[in-house]
Amino acid sequence: MLTVVWSQACPLRCQCPREPPECGPGVPLMLDDCACCLVSEKGPVCVLDGTVYRNGQTFFPSCKYQCVCRDGQVGCVPRCNLDVMLPGPDCPAPRRVQVPGECCEKWVCEPQSQAEASALGGFAMAGE
Repeated sequence: MLTVVWSQACPLRCQCPREPPECGPGVPLMLDDCACCLVSEKGPVCVLDGTVYRNGQTFFPSCKYQCVCRDGQVGCVPRCNLDVMLPGPDCPAPRRVQVPGECCEKWVCEPQSQAEASALGGFAMAGE
């Protein structure tokens, strides 16, 4: 069995134009297939917050989201599960807190007496 592998013949020494090519709006420069000369990016790209991403590239604009560039469109999914993992009915007063050193907030349950005091602005009712 014979396997044929195609590869681009790259020059031993790069011979690039003195000036890099001018690309269209939102199209970045990149190295060619030989990592030799600058060329315009091929295919659709995505721009998010001033950063250009290649088609098919997965990226993390923040620790809370994972995104992918597809055909010039950015699609993101959350990496935090706050809306998926909700507190159960045994947690009458859940609240989200930021844990030092962690990206995603966490749900915590306060004991019922603390929750009632919080609802009253921190004042407990007389007789408790």
